[in-house]
Amino acid sequence: MKTYLVVTNDELEQPVAEFVGADKVAEFMGVSTNRFRKMLCYGFPKKHKCKAVVVEEMQYSHTPESKRARNNYTAKLRRMKNDRNEYMKNYMRKVYAKAKQVEAV
Repeated sequence: MKTYLVVTNDELEQPVAEFVGADKVAEFMGVSTNRFRKMLCYGFPKKHKCKAVVVEEMQYSHTPESKRARNNYTAKLRRMKNDRNEYMKNYMRKVYAKAKQVEAV
């Protein structure tokens, strides 16, 4: 999932909030997720007080604290991906085992 920084829709672009996932940003802005993604591609209309900016893997600064935070974030993403892969492997093993049992009967 991408991290979005919501800022004001003017020249100053003051930070308002930060969300992980397009669904939460769309809910905050009061639009559908598909509409939000279209606005990301084609630009935000002036009627909206806010707009969202994609933050790439928490790259705010190069201080030791931010590096540690970025490393923790990437490690968490890696663990989540591995857990999801293991879950899918175990699920498919169960499905194949049930299919073989049905064939045997």
